[in-house]
Amino acid sequence: MSARVPVVLLLLVVAGGCRSSAPERLGTGCSGVAERLPAPAEEGAAEAVTEVLSERWSAVLERCEDAESWGAYAEALDAHGRDEDAVLCYEEAERLAPEEFRWPYHRAVVLSRLGARPEELLEVLERARALDPGYPAIDYRIGSVLVQLGRLDEAVAAFRRTIALRPGRAFGHLALGETLVSTGELDEALAELDRALELAPGVQRTLAARARALGAAGRADEAAEAAELSREATTPLPLPDPLRHALTELQVDPNSSIARARRLQAAGEHEAALPEIRRYLESHPEDAHGRFQLAHALSETGRAEAALAELDRALVLDPELDAAWSLKGSVLSSLRRPAEAARCYRRALELEPGQPELHARLGTALARSADMAGAAAELRRAVELGREDLATLRNLGSALMRLGEWNEAAGALERAAALAPRDPGLLTQLAGCLERAGRREEALRHYREAAALAPAGPAARRLVELGESAP
Repeated sequence: MSARVPVVLLLLVVAGGCRSSAPERLGTGCSGVAERLPAPAEEGAAEAVTEVLSERWSAVLERCEDAESWGAYAEALDAHGRDEDAVLCYEEAERLAPEEFRWPYHRAVVLSRLGARPEELLEVLERARALDPGYPAIDYRIGSVLVQLGRLDEAVAAFRRTIALRPGRAFGHLALGETLVSTGELDEALAELDRALELAPGVQRTLAARARALGAAGRADEAAEAAELSREATTPLPLPDPLRHALTELQVDPNSSIARARRLQAAGEHEAALPEIRRYLESHPEDAHGRFQLAHALSETGRAEAALAELDRALVLDPELDAAWSLKGSVLSSLRRPAEAARCYRRALELEPGQPELHARLGTALARSADMAGAAAELRRAVELGREDLATLRNLGSALMRLGEWNEAAGALERAAALAPRDPGLLTQLAGCLERAGRREEALRHYREAAALAPAGPAARRLVELGESAP
């Protein structure tokens, strides 16, 4: 019998959108494969996608003991968002070629998208690493899973291996620095984060990690400056991963491109998402959501002006796209245009009221525009709606202090200090507020707490000025 699947029979299976149930069509040794093989057709799929998948499906049926055929079909399924089916085919390719790195590696990435347990991901990634320990992203991915599992010392070792393989790339230094902050090795953490910024300036994630490290080290003023920079930064740090990036070349459906872009953006790979979004927009130029997604990727890769242009196009197409107004506010804030940002946040809230994050952003923009009364009102509303994070509470306290509302400001700062009890800058601010409110004993207590954390800081000097002894 010929091993080739008759075209008529293949089309019947494709049209039916189900798994084949005709093992007699398969070549010698292939009995039962069709029942296990995900069918290429899927309801609603574009014709071009079905054609590509059908070609690779047919190749598996013809060469069912060939790992490359299974792997090629898995890659096509993976590229078009058929994650569960892709995992099945990667598993079979791995069974047939256990020495090939690609199949367990791709499977681990897809399992991660599917929300697999970290223990399962680690097992598959370590199997892949044993096959190719020099692949640029493997130790980074292993380290990231180890962090999820709380195995920080092992994660540190994995990130050190990442750096050894790619010493001139920032992503390993960033991951190592973040993990060292968690282990309390702050001097080394700061050295790694500074190296990451030297290699890739302006990365938001690196700046935020540096702010955390400085705060943990008691360097409050530097931490506040770094935190401010991180809030304004938009540059991401893409992960070098040639195998995964190559899968984008397999996509033939614009809708698959936009779905792929969303997955890439969710993983922080905004640079890799840009060509996928642009491919989609070639055939959907009037899609406001597509324009918004392009603007988001552009803003995350540091192209603020280009992002604004796309947001304006999106808002012409759909003036009630609240997410576009919100993002436009964030981009304008990053460009230090707070008054314009505030107008965008207000419009977003008109369209989608009751969003605590938008009230907090609006309050921050108004504070930067010197509208302290408006800032306090918006930040109060954010807190009322449940946003009680450190930044919002501290910003509220600062705005209220500027208004001379000392007791209310102290209340906000006390709640902030409960979230960051070892931040000497925050404790000093709280103590100053209490002092202005005439609550001397409470103020002295917080000055002493701050001075104990930073003996050479402003709290210790203020205690001396007040005739009090520092701890």
